Formats: sequence, structure tokens, C-alpha cells
Amino acid sequence: MSDPAETTDATFWVDGDGDGDGPLRRCRTLLESIGDGLVQLDADGDVVAATETFVELTGHARDDLLGEHVSLVLDRTDAVRIETAIRSIRDDDRETSTLELELRTASGEAVPCRLRLHSFDDRTEEGTVVVCNVDDRDGRDDRDGRRGRRTLEDPSDALPAVLDEADVGVFVLDSTFDVVWLNEGIERYFGLDREAVVGRDKRDVIAETIGNRVADTDAFVDTVRSTYEDNSYVEQFECRVTPGEHREERWLEHRSKPIDSGRYAGGRVELYYDVTDRTRSERSLRRERDVVERILETSPVGVLIATADGSVTRMNERMEAILGLSSGEYALGQRDLFDADGDLLPFEQRPIGRVLETGETVRGQELLVKPPDGKRRWVSVNATPLTDDAGDLERVVATATDVTQLKEQARRLERQRDGLRTELDEVFDRVTDGFFAVDDDWRFTYVNERAEELLDWTEDELLGEPLWAAFPEAVDSTFEEQYRHAMETQESISFEAYYPPLEAWFEVRVYPSESGLSVYFADVTERNQRERELERQREQLAALNNVNDVVRETTDAVIDQSTREEIERTVCESLADSASYAFAWVAEVDPQTERLVPRVEAGVDGYLEDVDVSADPDEPAGRGPAGRAVQTGEMQISRDVLTDPAFEPWREYAREYGYRSSAAIPITHEGTLYGILGVYSERTGAFAADERSVVGQLGEIVGHAIAAVERKRALTSDEVVELELQIRDVFEAVDVQQSLEGTITFERTVPVGDGEYLVYGTATDDALPTLDALTDCVSYWEDVTVISEGFGDVSFEARLSESTVLSTIASQGGYVEEAIVDDGDFHMTVHLPRETDVRRVTDDVEARYPNAEVLARRQVTRDVGSSQRLERTWLDDLTDRQRAVLEAAYYSGFFEWPRDSSGEAVAESLDIAPATFHQHIRTAQNKLFETLLEETLTTSYGGR
Repeated sequence: MSDPAETTDATFWVDGDGDGDGPLRRCRTLLESIGDGLVQLDADGDVVAATETFVELTGHARDDLLGEHVSLVLDRTDAVRIETAIRSIRDDDRETSTLELELRTASGEAVPCRLRLHSFDDRTEEGTVVVCNVDDRDGRDDRDGRRGRRTLEDPSDALPAVLDEADVGVFVLDSTFDVVWLNEGIERYFGLDREAVVGRDKRDVIAETIGNRVADTDAFVDTVRSTYEDNSYVEQFECRVTPGEHREERWLEHRSKPIDSGRYAGGRVELYYDVTDRTRSERSLRRERDVVERILETSPVGVLIATADGSVTRMNERMEAILGLSSGEYALGQRDLFDADGDLLPFEQRPIGRVLETGETVRGQELLVKPPDGKRRWVSVNATPLTDDAGDLERVVATATDVTQLKEQARRLERQRDGLRTELDEVFDRVTDGFFAVDDDWRFTYVNERAEELLDWTEDELLGEPLWAAFPEAVDSTFEEQYRHAMETQESISFEAYYPPLEAWFEVRVYPSESGLSVYFADVTERNQRERELERQREQLAALNNVNDVVRETTDAVIDQSTREEIERTVCESLADSASYAFAWVAEVDPQTERLVPRVEAGVDGYLEDVDVSADPDEPAGRGPAGRAVQTGEMQISRDVLTDPAFEPWREYAREYGYRSSAAIPITHEGTLYGILGVYSERTGAFAADERSVVGQLGEIVGHAIAAVERKRALTSDEVVELELQIRDVFEAVDVQQSLEGTITFERTVPVGDGEYLVYGTATDDALPTLDALTDCVSYWEDVTVISEGFGDVSFEARLSESTVLSTIASQGGYVEEAIVDDGDFHMTVHLPRETDVRRVTDDVEARYPNAEVLARRQVTRDVGSSQRLERTWLDDLTDRQRAVLEAAYYSGFFEWPRDSSGEAVAESLDIAPATFHQHIRTAQNKLFETLLEETLTTSYGGR
């Protein structure tokens, strides 16, 4: 059998014709040409590929054949006949030609053959390519006595030689649409086993295997199978293979065509091109175009794009507003523009005109616009040329910024400056800088009145005194360094420096001479303070912008994570990687020791292992930001850890790790504290109001994501931990004196926002007084509403202002299988994810009810069956609000007939409008019914 690497030309699979169907027709031609001996020739008659049968027939080695002219195995007359036939096929647009001739073997024997030439009909740069099917008419024995003629009963004898190394997937079907052959590309693309597919009806393969591995299964199956019903046309479409075992996600382009002649006449050849990179690139380009469009429309800067001939192709709304246009139609030069002197500018002197004329960028040209609305506007315009690959001007992009307010402010400041200059001139006539002089021994020789005021010394006290003795704090400071440098170099020097004893910044000018120094100085403390304040404001603005980016990126990244650890690590790494923060960590509270236990940290290694942080307010270690965050449930900050008294226990660590401010953010959801997020910055004064507000959102974002992950893990896990809990005399803990009789069953707790919950359940008639007593005695039991009565039981709805044990367990990723109060004793069966810290759950329960006890703990396997798709819909497709509305409607009897509660009543309980309630309930029903019906139909008709 031929070596595929030697018999396949990569260009065979590249489109060379305009309709994009060249490779498909070439493949069909090869299939229709398969016979005893197959050889492929190029337009010059050189051998491109050959099957093993042809190699054996000629007796030549393969390497001797490939690349050689066909005359190697023909006499001169027959070689000329083949060249003539090839030219005839090329010039007359013929597809086939048959010749009777003799092949010359390597040993010199003449083998009479019939040669059928099939054209690819391909007008590529390589010219017309043909495939020759060689038929040994004598059928003589070879030198080993074997039959020279070989009949290809098994298609795999020849097909791999020409198709298997193709960089596309290939299916070959016979006239009954059984799979005759498929190449490695098909196996790789669809995750198929060739031996399991060859010989099977392709329609069955599609229905049972391939159809389930592509997106939009029904459309794919219908489209492909329709080609078999009417096997007379070319089909082309695109499909997406979903990822799975032994296959990757990829986009494929399907092309198929009937086989008209040859061994597989009446069958079909199907090619699958991998267009994943192209498809992803196109999607990326579409997303980029959408982003550019949003940027243009939200930009505070006007943007206009014009072609090289001056036509406007794009203008955003801001540019329309600047030019005072009422519609998007605008021709260059339509609006009058004026220069700074108020003179009308001709088009060639405007930014776009200058770019069109010179091809060079124009920046910051200020123009006056006088639109019809009468509001004169000053604008600063930039115009930039865009060129094509040849360097020719293609488009011009112009941006315009409204600087009217800045111009007006500049004029006001100029007027104020002129007034101040006059006033200051009068002041400077009376007030001078501080001045003193020292001799070459550094002794004071002169001190003026202003210097006396600034230095808080009199001239009499300083004259004759050494400078360094009168001001010892100046030794080894910038002042000494600069004074000595001026004295040594005899060059004047100006500098600014801070003098701690006077708590003042001085601007100093030093003039040396051979006899000493003359020093002029002024107090610039207030000016420096203003500059530092401006710098601090700039830093805060930069930090706020950076924080907004971090929060957006973190929010997007957290949503994509599947475990709590991944969520926590993502938020820490995002914060640590930002320019605004040094490092971050997440820790949780050990309920036994009240210490913070590290979970994840980024940007630092082992910080939480070095420091001691507590949640106990009676300890110094519990009074810092993290401890207060646990105690209050609110974000706590320290804007300068080196001066914050509450941060004293960790001040040395702050110096060691190089941070100056910190924030502790509770990670919460529906009243449950999952942990604390610690964020540290090298900036003093970080976490100002705006920054604090943005960073504080991370606690709720991460808490919500963790709750969703835990809830999903609990509902979709087959293996769960089952706890049986009992709380005797449960209502004694809340001081309910009512006689406890009857049975109360709690069925569902629904969070409705703002820290409130709706609890649904049933109670026997003799338990109603207990429910009423709860409303009177328990502060967070707001009210109880009876939904329905019958057969000795009532259904009720209770509104709670804080979470219960039921919601606490749900927040840990678990759910309550059964919860019953019977004669005052509370029995509860709880299912928790296998990885849940069960001790933490029981500690939370015991913290609320000290007399709680665990009756049993066991690991059980849930019978999930076909409900997994419904659970995925419940978790992934429904929003929190939709789930809450659906649960409240169900447990309040909205779906009963007759209804126990109307839509308006349920909406009132949820504190939403009736229209909003009905919108959420219909959306949720639609999604659940869609999933349920798909599951039912798939089970009934899909063979599962």
C-alpha cells in the first residue's frame, strides 16, 4: 500500500476555484477513478502520487517514480499520446479520456493496459491535474507467479493512499449510503472509532452518534439526511462539534457531493473542513466591532470619520452635538468654523482639510463653532490619517473636545492674575523674603526682619553665632549639604527642603561669595500642602479608576469559577495584580477559637500565618479591621495603619510587609458570613469614600458566587452527608411561654431581600397558638399568615426579619430534607455536600440553640436520575429572584385549584409589583417546562 505521506499533495485540499468547491470535486474525481492501478499526474505529465498496485505493475521503486515524467514507464509514442490527451482535457474542458497503450516495466517487459484519465477540472496555478486509472488487460502473472491484476474488493486498499493524510475529514459512502471509508480527520473531529463505523448505514451513525456530538442536533441531522433522500446536489453548511471524550470543541464546514461514476457511483463523498480559527476570529472581530461601537457612542469626545474623497462615513452623537446637527447627515465644510481671532477658516486650513492636503497628523487645533442654536463652542480638534498597505491615504479620523468651559475659565483666571499681579507688586514693595548672611566661618553677619519672623530668632541673638550651633537640626540635612556645596563650588543654588523643628517647607536661594553666603528663603509650606493635596487627589482618582477595573474584571472572573476555592483565589489574585493594592487574602472564623483561619492569599506568602487576628472584641487582636468586620458584618478600614491605635498589634508587620492602609470586607450572602476578604495598599489614605464603596461590593459579589456554587454542589451531588438533629424544647430559647402542642412542619425558606425571609409550612390545628405566640414573643418573627385550612391542618406563611437555622444550613451549601416541631421538640434531617465542614454547620446550630444534639450522621447516595437537567435549569437558568418568586408561589398555594393565595397576595409578601410577580412566574415556568418537555421527548423518542 502506498505511503500516504508520499501520495498526498497538500494543495489538493486548498480551494483553487471561485466557487470554493474545488477540493470536493477533486475528491469525488479520485473516488470515481479508483481501479486497479491509480497514478496522479500534474499538468506537465509528472507523477505526483501512485498506489501500490501501480508501483508493483511497473516494477520501479516508488522513489524512482515520484517526480519523474510518465515517459519513464511508456515508450515515446505513448508518452506523446498522454501529453496530447492531457492538453485535450485542459483545452476542451473534458473530464475523461481513455487510451490503449503499453506500460514498460523496470525489467523491460511490455504490459498492455487501458489508461482512463480523469480531470480535476481545476484552473489553479499548478494547471490541470489528472488521475490515471491503469487496467492491466493481459492479467499476466508477476515474477512470483502471483496474479498481476489486482481487484480492489476492499476500498481501504486505495483510499488511504489519496485521502487519509488530508487535513480535512473525509466520509466515503456507497450507493446504499453505507460508510465505505473514513479518514483519521473524521475520527479526530467527531471522536469516532473507524472500525466501529465502517460498514454501517451513515444515517444510523448520524442519528445514534454524530448528531449527539454537534450543537443544534435536529438541524444537523435533518440537513445531512436530506442529501441522502435526494442525492443529486451539492450541500454546504457549518456546524459546531461540542467537546467531549476524545474530541475537542471545533467548528466544521460540511461539503458533500454525489459520486456519479466508478466503484461508488450513486454514493456520496462528504468533507469536513476545520474552520475553528476562522470562526473564532470572526466572532472576536464582531465583539471588537461592538466594543468600538459602544466606545464611540459613549465617548465624551466627538468622533468623525471621513474617506479620502471627503465623504463622511461615521459620526457619533457627541460630534453631532458639538456641530449642532439635528441628524447624522453632514458634508465636510457644511458648518462654518472660525480661528482664535474669529476669522472664518477655509476648508483647506481646517484639520481634516490639512490632513487630506498634507497626509500629516494635526493635533490640538482650536476652532470656534457657531451652530444654529446660537451657543458658541470652542473645540480642540485632532485629525489623523489612516493609510492602506500601499501607504495611500484611505480615511481621516477626527476627534473634537469641547473646551468652551476651559477657555472661559482661562480668561477669568487671566483677569484674576492681572489683578493679583498689581496687588502683589504693591505687597512686594513692602514685604521681602527672609534673608541672612554668614561668613566663611559660618557665623551670622546679617538677619533681616522677615528672617527673624520665620526663624523665631532675633538678629541680636544670631549675630556672631555659628550657623550649626544655632540650628543643630540642620546638621546632616539637605540645608547643610546644599550650603557647603555652594561654598565649595562658588555656584548659586536653589532648592526646597523641610525643616522639622519649624514644621515648615522653605524655598531657598543661595548665593556664594569668597567671604561667605547670602541666603534668601521663603515659607512655602501652604503651597506644598496644596500640591500634596492635589497629588493625593490624583492618586485617589487613579486608584478609583483602577479599582473599578479590578472589580469589573473580578466580577466577570468569579462568575466563571466552579468551586469556592477558585472564586476566593480569583478575587485575591485580581486584587494583588492591580496597581492599587499590594496583596489580599481570604480567611474564615473558627467558631471554637474565634481566630481567623487562612484560606487563600495572593501577593504575599504566609502573612496570615505570621499575624494573630481574632473575632473576639475583648482581645486587642479582635479590635482591628478584620475583627470589627466579623463583629459588625460591615466593611472596616484603616487608612493609616502606622497611626491607627487599633492597629497597634500589627504595626511591625505593616512595616515589614510595606503596607500603609488596609480594608476588611465581610463575604456575606443572605445573612451568612462566609469569611473576610483582607485588602492591603502601600498608599496612605487609601479606601476613601468612593474607593471604599467600590471595593465593598466585592463582599456581596463573592458571597453570592460562593452561595451559588455551594447550592449547586449540594443539589447536583450524588454523594451527600445526612445529619439528623434534635433540639428539645426549641421555643424555650426564645422565651415562648405558650403551651407547646401539635406539630409544625417547615417546608421551605425563601429569601426575599433586605435581610427578610418567608417561611412556608403546615401546622396542626392545636399548633396554631404556638405560631401566634412566636409572633408575639420572638422579635424577628414579624407575622404569620394562614394560607389555607382543611382536614385538621393549616398551611401558613411566616415573615422573618433575620435568618433561621434553615437558611443558615442552606447558606452552607446544604438543604433541609425534613424539619418538624412536634410537641415543642424540633427534629431536622439535613443533607450537606460531602466536602462541607460538618462541624461548622453543627457549631452554627448549637450557637443558636445550645441544647441541640446530633442524633445521627451518615453518608448517603441520592437517587438523582433524570432530574439532573431540571436541577441544572433551577440553578443555572433561573435567577435568584425567579427562584424566590416560584418557591413563594408554590408554597403559598398559588398553583392549587382553587388557589389558596392570589398573585397579588404573593407579590405583596415578596414586596414586588403584581406585574413583576407574573413576569417572573411565567419566565420561570417557561424555563422549567421547556427542560421538562425536552427531557420527556428525549426519553420517549431519543432511544435513551
